[in-house]
Amino acid sequence: MLIIVFLAGFLIIEAYFRLLNPQNTEESVFNEWYAWEHIPGYKGTFKSLYPGEFNTAIRINSRGLRDHEYNYWRNSKRRVVVLGDSYANGHGVELEETFSKVLEDMIGKDNIEIINAGHKGYGPQEEIMYYRHEISNYQPDIVLMAIFMGNDIHDVTLLNISDGKLVENGPLPKPGLQMRLRRWMARKSHTYVFVLETFIKNDALRDLLIRWGFFMPRWSPYFTKDPGAYQEDLDETIRLIRAFNQELEQDNTKLMILLIPTVEQAYEAKQEMFEMTEGFDINLGNEEMMRFCEEEGLECLDLLSYFHESEQELYYEHDRHFTALAHDLTARLLYQELLS
Repeated sequence: MLIIVFLAGFLIIEAYFRLLNPQNTEESVFNEWYAWEHIPGYKGTFKSLYPGEFNTAIRINSRGLRDHEYNYWRNSKRRVVVLGDSYANGHGVELEETFSKVLEDMIGKDNIEIINAGHKGYGPQEEIMYYRHEISNYQPDIVLMAIFMGNDIHDVTLLNISDGKLVENGPLPKPGLQMRLRRWMARKSHTYVFVLETFIKNDALRDLLIRWGFFMPRWSPYFTKDPGAYQEDLDETIRLIRAFNQELEQDNTKLMILLIPTVEQAYEAKQEMFEMTEGFDINLGNEEMMRFCEEEGLECLDLLSYFHESEQELYYEHDRHFTALAHDLTARLLYQELLS
């Protein structure tokens, strides 16, 4: 009897959330080559944990993109695909507010297709694997790789580089039972997501969930690494991108790089709010990436100096992702870069 009462109560609460207060259900599933991929056809909402920041619609198309439907086959339009993490995907803004779509409107949809292939949590290695296994089917003229300078510089595990060429390490083993159960609940239950995200707001409860393995930290400690370890990861990331560029060149596809700064980099006043290794040069990655691009002859746009000069609110105060203003500024800068 107690079980029946519990289940009835749970179903009533679940119905309330689904109908009146939808939660941020999980839109991704496991992929054996690049860890996670969007669920084709997913429809949901994504709202900030902090009231008033944003509440956006998430629609995933039939091929797993947060974008409109696109065929693999080409027409006469130029085609650009944007690889990246949640910043490229448009975390916190509507699809038409993402820099991909704003830039597409600026150039003109009659002339170009800009496909948003961003996915939260991706770094260069996941993006390269995603491109090799899926996105290359779109036969782009340009690949724009958006690199978030916070947690995109990390050790490479999905790929090796042998004689300058990329070698895949996959397929990946399936996640353990606990991980599969957690992800399934996050996809299916609005009540579970509400309880989980309520705990996230409480530091003590969040730390407890992390220790129990039911929650992963939403933000990596960007600049707390040992400088030597960070340099090794940076060098490996550059080698990875160099080999990827060589692959693209064989298909007559151009690679462009977009460097996305963290809020700590953009606003010096924010640096004291976050833990950082003493003496860590938080702009080292930008400087070395720009040097690499110059050596390789790649077009590379570093947003950092432009964000320094801007007086607009470019990041959400709590969530720390781009606002629509940041996407608009990024699109305008990319437009100038493409024109040049």
